[in-house]
Amino acid sequence: MESQIRRELQEGRGQNLITLPAEKPNEIRRANVSYDGILVQFLKSDNKLQLINPAAPPEYGSGRDNLVEDSMRPILGSSGREGLKLFSIQF
Repeated sequence: MESQIRRELQEGRGQNLITLPAEKPNEIRRANVSYDGILVQFLKSDNKLQLINPAAPPEYGSGRDNLVEDSMRPILGSSGREGLKLFSIQF
């Protein structure tokens, strides 16, 4: 197994194994802590008006990234969207 991984890395096929996922526009990662939400996206954005533009380019992210969803949605039959995530910390 080790030799197979080493061979794939040398051939360039395993590059996605050693890269980290890209940071979202509404997220900041520091060590084992992740901060996200509308306030983080506002602070990171260079053009603040694009955050309320429905036709904004993809680099400004999706508005759905800042929605808080109800985990009981399938059970209760609700729409699942409970509110907006202003600021969140995940450990």
